[in-house]
Amino acid sequence: MKIKVLSLGVAALLFSMLFVACKKDETDPVAGPATGSELAVHTSDEQFFSGENDALADDALAALNYEEAINGRVIAEICNASYDLDSSSNPRKITITYNGLTCDGRRTRTGVVTLSMPGNTRWKNAGAVLTVNVSNLRILRVADGKSVVLNGIQTYTNVSGGLSRNLASLQTIVHTIASSGMEITFDNGTKR
Repeated sequence: MKIKVLSLGVAALLFSMLFVACKKDETDPVAGPATGSELAVHTSDEQFFSGENDALADDALAALNYEEAINGRVIAEICNASYDLDSSSNPRKITITYNGLTCDGRRTRTGVVTLSMPGNTRWKNAGAVLTVNVSNLRILRVADGKSVVLNGIQTYTNVSGGLSRNLASLQTIVHTIASSGMEITFDNGTKR
């Protein structure tokens, strides 16, 4: 009985030593091993991009939140941005040209984003697809001068149907955002 308990204790000790001794390999196949500060920079860059991509989606969906946006009426206001609305072509297009500070004064944006949707599609309908073409959208964080430039195409799909302005009555609205070719350029020249 004592040998069984002792063997079990030795096995647990060896297992715990093996577990503690394991080290995750933080090696980039191109650049080699990453240091802690490099990982922190990568994490910060990813968070910056993620936040700005979310802001871009908010602006695009604000423009589509009102069906009038595609029918040629007034769309939601985005600070320091101008609009060019083409509701007679197919696909219908809204071109947003950013040219200054965001409403909260925390970021400066310059560049063009074009939203396009087939003429027979309404964003409020389930399965509606919006193409978002981002062209040289440079976002500069005022607080620290860090910037990112976005280029590429994203596809937004209104999976469940409905408009975000009707969220209270619908309870749930599901949108997906996909892209296979976004290019992100950080202020240090790195691209992802």
